[in-house]
Amino acid sequence: MERDIKTKISRSNVRLMVDKQKKGWGFYASILFKMPMIAKDDVQTMATDGKSIFYNPEWSNTLTDEEMDFVRCHEGMHRVLRHHLRMNDRDSELWNIATDYAINSILKKSGMTMPKDGLYSREYEGMSAEKIYETLNNSDTRPMPCNWGQVKSGSKQMTKEQIKAEENMIRAEVTMAVQQSKNIGQLPSDIKQIITEMERSQVDWSSVIRRVVGGDQPEDYTYRRPNRRALHCMDIYNPSTLKSSCGDVAVWVDTSGSVSDKEKQHALGELNAIAEDMQPNSVTIFYGDANVQNIERYERGDIIECLNSKGGGGTDPMPIFKYIEDNNVNVDSMVCITDMEFHNFPSHVDYPLLWVSTNLRAKKPPIGEITFINV
Repeated sequence: MERDIKTKISRSNVRLMVDKQKKGWGFYASILFKMPMIAKDDVQTMATDGKSIFYNPEWSNTLTDEEMDFVRCHEGMHRVLRHHLRMNDRDSELWNIATDYAINSILKKSGMTMPKDGLYSREYEGMSAEKIYETLNNSDTRPMPCNWGQVKSGSKQMTKEQIKAEENMIRAEVTMAVQQSKNIGQLPSDIKQIITEMERSQVDWSSVIRRVVGGDQPEDYTYRRPNRRALHCMDIYNPSTLKSSCGDVAVWVDTSGSVSDKEKQHALGELNAIAEDMQPNSVTIFYGDANVQNIERYERGDIIECLNSKGGGGTDPMPIFKYIEDNNVNVDSMVCITDMEFHNFPSHVDYPLLWVSTNLRAKKPPIGEITFINV
């Protein structure tokens, strides 16, 4: 039996790499070549720790060739999507259900044949595992977990440095797999989206906020602190720019429930850093979902202790912009912290506008600039 199953796995590798139908299956083959297949009798079906794939030989031999391809690619996608690093303190069973829904829709759209007991719903197509988990967690009923394709959390035993190194390794593998897949044929559309999300997750959103809020024009120059770039590169003693203030800053915090406490905490830290470094005249924070829920104004030198979220309904930023206009609120720049899950945007504003999206899949808005927060 051991020889038979190894032959079956080898044939699966060939089918995926050759990709006769030109559906981008070579991408999955490239990922799977990096993940050793290890036979284990104490594994009932097939599972992964994000690095290796463990399989029960007897169960695996019951799969058709098409099902073998699907289940192996399912395990490979757990690594691509870093599910073993993203579970955190979530319920492991519900996290596995959520990740199964996320992966299986991708593989089905790639033209693969899912085993009959696999988890799939159109409702969850295009959604991240975190979003699916949140939806399932708020539901009165919970689907039965699938008995194959489990992912085990690996981050609890890892340091932050080890997690970062693992993430960088996965990104490198995905980049290589993308290139190899392009050489063979086309790349699945969902994989293209995943690549976009990976690129967006590397954006230094804090520097974007500082540029938008601080503006590009200096108010004055000073020789107290020389321009380090000119001094280092050209040995020229040039003055550095001096900005005494960045005016009045408005901040919208989306309180619909889509922005996590962790994301708000990081945003809070950045807002306080801006308040200290750039010395705005004021920072006015608007809390709102589909309505203005609360407003807090901080003067120069004030510390923003916390982001007091209230709300929980749908999301519509227009009441915030309407309030600013109707009440003649002075705004020199505006930062919106949201998941971008809405369709209404102002047609025009008279100040720099930055959307800080917690959703890596968000589309470019029709107005303002967008950056992404990934914590």
